[in-house]
Amino acid sequence: MSMYGASSPRTKKRCLRPPSPPPLETVYFAPDGDTRLFLTSPDTSDKERPYIIFVVSSQVMELMSDEFKPWLKRRACYTEPNAVTSAQPILMPDDDARGMEVLMNIAHLHFYRVPAQLELERLSAVAQVAHAYRATKLLRPWWRGWWDAVKSKALMPGCEEVLYVAWAFGEEETFREIVDRLILTVKLNYDEECVTPDEIVVSSSKEEGKRFPPNIQGLIHHGRSTALERLLQACYELVDEYLTANEQRTFCCKNKSHQNACDSVALGSLILSLQEAELWPERKTHEDINWSVSELLAKMQDFKVTFPEGHSETCGMILARFNTFLNDFIQSERYRVTLDSEDTKDWKIQIDRKKAELTGNRDESSKRGSGYASDGSPTLHW
Repeated sequence: MSMYGASSPRTKKRCLRPPSPPPLETVYFAPDGDTRLFLTSPDTSDKERPYIIFVVSSQVMELMSDEFKPWLKRRACYTEPNAVTSAQPILMPDDDARGMEVLMNIAHLHFYRVPAQLELERLSAVAQVAHAYRATKLLRPWWRGWWDAVKSKALMPGCEEVLYVAWAFGEEETFREIVDRLILTVKLNYDEECVTPDEIVVSSSKEEGKRFPPNIQGLIHHGRSTALERLLQACYELVDEYLTANEQRTFCCKNKSHQNACDSVALGSLILSLQEAELWPERKTHEDINWSVSELLAKMQDFKVTFPEGHSETCGMILARFNTFLNDFIQSERYRVTLDSEDTKDWKIQIDRKKAELTGNRDESSKRGSGYASDGSPTLHW
């Protein structure tokens, strides 16, 4: 007994029984649906309700995609639907509920619930779910309006997820533009993963919180390595030009009596610039560099090469050619990815097929093989 008197029996009973968790949020796509989908709730702040339930029709899901058939019990076409309380549960914790909601509304003919526009993050979720369940064709009436609303963000920092949507919707031009920008701007972390200037890991792993096309790291790694090697090759060719200079082959155009001295001064200052840029004395390859292509380019553009007094205007032609190469590098095709090469043709095939699924038009270029691995990702050759 406490100083306030005996405790109420009802109070004791309540203390022995923990409070029941609140019921899970439930969304009905079929009032008499025979299947319940348990997805991770988009409201991550509600720790007591980690899942959201979608009540759906198994027959609609089977018609929507063959991918669902192994999960669903075999039912005759005209059997009476079960009560929702006994509906078959299916756990889908890896699928985004925001994307699945749009897809289920389309599949169950609730077109009035389908938004005319979607913000980028939700559109990316819709594209991911549609790709995962081979249901991209269901998006035909809406995809163009959705895409038009987000494509202007394609090259905005922090909006790299537009790349996934461009890939999923077969928008080749935008896909290439974003890949080209990533090739220039990503650096490598300690795990040799591509990381954007905003520290976003370019990975198809959902753990990173962003969506990127499957195997996209391989494509960006390939383009980045090629661009770095071309810059490094031009850099060390410039050094070799000065190292191999002699009395018969000199870059000095001012005074024959000072030719060797002129070349030596230029070479010495160039070597100092290389050392400051950590590109000398060991000659680097792309495997030695974690910087982005843009960072390496900026280091090279900052080289300071000096000449004897009165020689700079006449003896710097080779340096001028090098600087012209650097200035033209971004505008040139030297680093840009092409989807028509042997190494990347499967990306082209896959993007064409994605566009055909959405438009219903399949040209000959999209019939040259599947371009898909068993998991739906492009098959690559590097």
